[in-house]
Amino acid sequence: MGNLVFLSHIHAEAKVAAVLKEAISDEFSGFVDVFVSSTSSDNPAGSQFLKTIEEKLATCVAAVYLVSAESIKRPWINFELGAVWIRSYMDQARSIPVIPMCYAGMSKDALPIPLNSLNSINLTKEEDLKVLFEALQLACGGEGRIKTNLKELSETLKSLEYKMMVGDHIIEFFRLIDPVKEKFEPILATLEQTPFPPGQFLEIPEGPFWDEDVRKIEALLEAGLKSAVRMKRNGGGMAGGPTGIPTNFANVSFEIDLQTIKDSADGIRKNLR
Repeated sequence: MGNLVFLSHIHAEAKVAAVLKEAISDEFSGFVDVFVSSTSSDNPAGSQFLKTIEEKLATCVAAVYLVSAESIKRPWINFELGAVWIRSYMDQARSIPVIPMCYAGMSKDALPIPLNSLNSINLTKEEDLKVLFEALQLACGGEGRIKTNLKELSETLKSLEYKMMVGDHIIEFFRLIDPVKEKFEPILATLEQTPFPPGQFLEIPEGPFWDEDVRKIEALLEAGLKSAVRMKRNGGGMAGGPTGIPTNFANVSFEIDLQTIKDSADGIRKNLR
């Protein structure tokens, strides 16, 4: 077994963790083992999950943490980060790198206390990936030029980040257009009719939406849903709003990319059912 790098992540970010595990393993081939709890090889069926985590936290030479707007809310990241942080403090002879990797709605500048006191990176930036790999190299006692194509890795991570962010936006989009979940069931049924041709859109018939909700939907489109959702306004008027006060509304219809819904289906089901 080589030097162990502990890669902390939440389940929803398993694909990102897998890409990083492969990249780090390839860079330090035969010299570094990367522990990722979501892979069956690192956490086989029947193993004692918590005991495995404890052992890896106690023996790793470096620990890296996927920190997104979602994972920062979870207790596990603080538990795992704190364990290695204390180890590093107690072992003054050998400093253990503890590196938050920010992405998907989280940046270095936005990290809360005390995480903002650590040397963090923005995961999708090529120059920050170089800092990450050099820190791991130093922790493992290696030297030499980094061989990984960091530009290509950065683009791969950006693509995964985009899909994750689109997933968050599409969930919020469905909350706005379908607060009582009437439209969601036929969408699920369409998802189950696979495969379907690329570029196929699902039409949501025209209906009235309060202007406030229309503005929220427009903001989601600007934030990253333009390629996945088409919105068409067709007149409107004024009616008694949610509080009974006369409020402007618009008649709006939508076309939604089926592949985007399919990619985000698990998150949509979890949040809307």
